[in-house]
Amino acid sequence: MTPANRWKNIKEEWYRACVSLAAARHLSAGDFHAEAICRSYYACFHAARSALLVSDLAPTMHTVVRTEFSKTFVRTGHFDSGTAKTLGWLQKEREDADYGRGFSWDKPAADEAMNSAGQFIDAVLDLLTHSGYSPNALGPPDS
Repeated sequence: MTPANRWKNIKEEWYRACVSLAAARHLSAGDFHAEAICRSYYACFHAARSALLVSDLAPTMHTVVRTEFSKTFVRTGHFDSGTAKTLGWLQKEREDADYGRGFSWDKPAADEAMNSAGQFIDAVLDLLTHSGYSPNALGPPDS
């Protein structure tokens, strides 16, 4: 992966993370709490992918993203285990929201998911910034 291509991919994943979290907030405001939890997970998923791209890793499968994130950043001390657990917890919540029966989510559950996703994204932003990627440049991907 060339540096220019890596930067383009980081920007795209970061943008998708931010849009997913914004969508979660709008969905929750409209009482679509299960869908807000799903978008909260995807915010973390895309943020994790942007972080992994800093290390030239580009997994696409959800479980591989989770595993590589832990291996690359938690085991090396860049993130605490709680940060990685957020990704796993939200993945399980998203799967239950999408495929489970008999589950019901309310505003407090959606708020918890969105707050956790926001903290995860903030942690990844800190990593990106310390890796030399300017927060001001992390806008929408180039057309």
